[in-house]
Amino acid sequence: MFQKIGGILPKRIGSTISPLKEKEMFYSKSYINSLKQLPIVSYLQTIGKEPHSTIQHQLVYFSPLTEEKTPSFFVEPKKNVFHDFASGQKGDIIRLIRLIEQIPFSDAVSRLESLKSGNTGFSFSFSGVRLSGKDSLTKESKIQIVSVKPVTHSALIRYIQQRGISIELANIYLKEVHFINQDKAYFALGFANNGGGYELRNPLDYKGKTANGITVFDKQTDTVNLFEGFFDFLSALQYYNTTSFKNTSIVLNTTNNITLSYAYFNANTIINSFLDNDKGGQNAVNQLINKQYQVINQSEIIYPNSKDFNDYLLGKRKSSV
Repeated sequence: MFQKIGGILPKRIGSTISPLKEKEMFYSKSYINSLKQLPIVSYLQTIGKEPHSTIQHQLVYFSPLTEEKTPSFFVEPKKNVFHDFASGQKGDIIRLIRLIEQIPFSDAVSRLESLKSGNTGFSFSFSGVRLSGKDSLTKESKIQIVSVKPVTHSALIRYIQQRGISIELANIYLKEVHFINQDKAYFALGFANNGGGYELRNPLDYKGKTANGITVFDKQTDTVNLFEGFFDFLSALQYYNTTSFKNTSIVLNTTNNITLSYAYFNANTIINSFLDNDKGGQNAVNQLINKQYQVINQSEIIYPNSKDFNDYLLGKRKSSV
């Protein structure tokens, strides 16, 4: 319902009161601000609009306001604002609804109230408010899983493809996880770990987990393939054109979990390290060497000039086009 001031119902724009005055007179500022927090991305989903691509922390769409062949409609989820370069329009979700649906301010508010209540099938997107990696990891205990299912959402499918991974391969190892974090709803790719949880990733750089743990595919072999993240693991499978490795494979999910992998090593173990070519990856390799494990740093052999296996895979794909 509308939040009314002094019991007065809001008037339509057709009256002599301007849209700005209408807002000032009949809606409390705090109430309007709360409605403006509803994700633009989620509203766009209700009218059949999905992101075409991402640029840094912005989603890029084909404009819902004009006909265009090159997408130039930008949404910044963190600030929850849009900028349509095709038409020159920009602003918040209320302004966007007014522009798309050609309705007055009060009708746009009514529309948002209906969306918020769920009367039109409105559902929150992964992009409601992008959490930083630090936030998501320190508050992981507050994540509540709503559902786990096969990956079907077009935004997640595009994300997988943009990382150079085939959907057929991804479907073997990944799930679409819907969850609540700090009273906001999201969805992301989920990769199961041995801690009984999921590693969560989505196109807006969200990195979280529902429980900590490494992921082990134990083949009882003396050779072990060691990866840092699940996209590196999938990239290696894609690169070698296989759906599974014959050797035991371990995905740390963070190099902070390196000690959890020790239980799968012995004096005869040969470790193929596919960790990142950065300080964290090198520190983990050094820890293994200091523990007297036999380590072959495949990262330095196969992709010495790439940050990680996924970066290398994408580079190879571009060079072959």
